[in-house]
Amino acid sequence: MKRIFAVILALTLCLCFAACSKGGSGEKEESKNKDINAIYTQIYELVKDNDAIELKAERIPELYGIDATDVKAAKGVSFTITDAAFPGEAIIIEAPSKTAAYKVATALQQHRTDILNQSESYDKISHSIALESNIITEGNYVAFFFSDQHAEMEEIFNK
Repeated sequence: MKRIFAVILALTLCLCFAACSKGGSGEKEESKNKDINAIYTQIYELVKDNDAIELKAERIPELYGIDATDVKAAKGVSFTITDAAFPGEAIIIEAPSKTAAYKVATALQQHRTDILNQSESYDKISHSIALESNIITEGNYVAFFFSDQHAEMEEIFNK
């Protein structure tokens, strides 16, 4: 009887380990790798004629209220949007984990909310763009495209 119990217990443990190894909560699991430099280059091509200014990677956490330890790599560009008071932004961040990606997405969502609140009463163009722009999270990658070309930028990011 003890042997049968031991065998059942061993099989149960093996099944548990097998289930856990498939990525259950996935803290270390990453989505397919994205080349944020290639994504940035394509997005920059869309906005380069709009007074585009590259945002320094080391400044992005500070500018968006993100903990620097939650950023593995970052690229960003700021540019003008015709007749809008707020500058356009394209931010792409690779986080070291899904938990960090969630924190980054939360900070970028707060930034989007700030734009919505500030633009609501006096800048209908920026407000409209902010309403349509979303925070995109795919695995450890997070992006925010505040632009009248956000659909094209999202398509580039999602490839």
